[in-house]
Amino acid sequence: MNYTWSHSIDDASDGEDFVPNAAQPDNSAAPIGSNRGNSNFDIRNRFTWNFVYEFPTLSGSLQKLKNGWGVNGIVTVQSGQPFQLNYNFEDDYNGSGEGFARPDVVGPITYNRNDPNNFLSLTSFAVPCTLAQGTGAGNCQLINPSTGAICTAQGISATCINSMHFGNEGRNSLIGPPFRQFDFSIFKNTAITERLKMELRFEAYNLLNHPNFANPYLPAFIADAAPNGIGPDGRSLNSVSSTGQVEGLHLTATGDVGIGYPFLGSGGPRTLQIAAKFTF
Repeated sequence: MNYTWSHSIDDASDGEDFVPNAAQPDNSAAPIGSNRGNSNFDIRNRFTWNFVYEFPTLSGSLQKLKNGWGVNGIVTVQSGQPFQLNYNFEDDYNGSGEGFARPDVVGPITYNRNDPNNFLSLTSFAVPCTLAQGTGAGNCQLINPSTGAICTAQGISATCINSMHFGNEGRNSLIGPPFRQFDFSIFKNTAITERLKMELRFEAYNLLNHPNFANPYLPAFIADAAPNGIGPDGRSLNSVSSTGQVEGLHLTATGDVGIGYPFLGSGGPRTLQIAAKFTF
């Protein structure tokens, strides 16, 4: 049985951007401060338990049937990997022209960890500029930095600046779904002859059929800040399903099929198999 608590912080988790900001900062003029955050591979808590138990040998008749039984299993529980939201070609809202901008956090961050269709509410994130009517970087307003007021066409002066700025959402400041899996097997060792032995195994991977989703970066290698569009106030929108269910950020990939980086590991549905091994 093993428990690990760990924490990793860096400015670049890789040599290139497999996902946004893994290496390249949001703000290249301040690469250290703006990109410092949780490492892509940071996992705070991890618990594992591996066990094997062989039942005691019984005397009497039918020994080949009664004896040789045992069980073993692996329990794995770990917290989720970090991620952040980036605009996926919605527009260059921070005005830098440098890749995928991060949003501003404008409200409480709300997770719905039991709902993969609404894992994270998106309405707490907004474009890093003040929008005019409609959306788009071309509609970002000029503002008076001392008052925050929007400058009108007649009031543009040296005191007005472009409202575009780098979003305040920290790199890898959000936490993805946790991972929980229980693999279990029943086995029986039987001596067929003095020199020939057989091991029969009944194995179940993810015995409880617990759904394990990969980091929200997968499968598109980016967690889109506005997959459902952007409202007039600049906030990302949640969607509403045909049944009236509010849906925010979707989780669609599991670790066993969502190949890419960062990679959470296994996570497929319950799998059963029977195996036989002969030794002589």
